[in-house]
Parts: sequence; structure tokens; C-alpha cells
Amino acid sequence: MVFRLTTGKLKIDDTVPDTDWILPINKSMGACTAPGSDAKRDCYGHSVFTDIQDLVKAQQSTPWARKKSISSVDLTCGWIDASPRSGDSHHDWWPEPLTHIPTATCVAEKP
Repeated sequence: MVFRLTTGKLKIDDTVPDTDWILPINKSMGACTAPGSDAKRDCYGHSVFTDIQDLVKAQQSTPWARKKSISSVDLTCGWIDASPRSGDSHHDWWPEPLTHIPTATCVAEKP
């Protein structure tokens, strides 16, 4: 079980929509799709936290993140690697296959 920022429209116990699982490489904006960028490993993974308190701290310190809800995610496939750039429990998760959409449920509405 991990935690992730999700759409701010969710209420407690809502299921996270499939649109929240678009990989960074497939988004219309961002570092992975900027002209001249090379598709790095991070462009194919999702940012997750193993400790919800670390995610809450990261959310409070980042203006765009305050517009998001927090959801619990049940990971059943793929691989995960620690990347503590946004807190000690931050990880990157790469689904296998890349199109896999996990089960996720809102546990905290946007602040």
C-alpha cells in the first residue's frame, strides 16, 4: 500500500479515475514532453509515498499539490524504487505493463 496525489475533485472513499494514471511521458505538458527532452526512466513511472505523513508535508509545501486529494493505492505489479527527493518515503513506481491502472481510493480530500 502506498499513497499518491490524485485529482482534487475526489471525496473520501471515491475511486480514483483512470485519467489520474497517465504516465508523465504521455502528458501534454511537463518536463518529459518538453522540446529537446530525452525520455528518462522517471517519465515512465508514478510518484508515490509509503508514509502518508511525508506526502502531507510535501503537499503543504507545494502550491499546485494543495489542489490535490490523497489516495491510497494497492500496488500488485511493476516495481518500486526509493527516490527520497520529496521526503524520506518517496518512491517511483513503474507499472507492468505500463498501461496497468491500480486500485486506488481517496483517503484525504484536498485541504
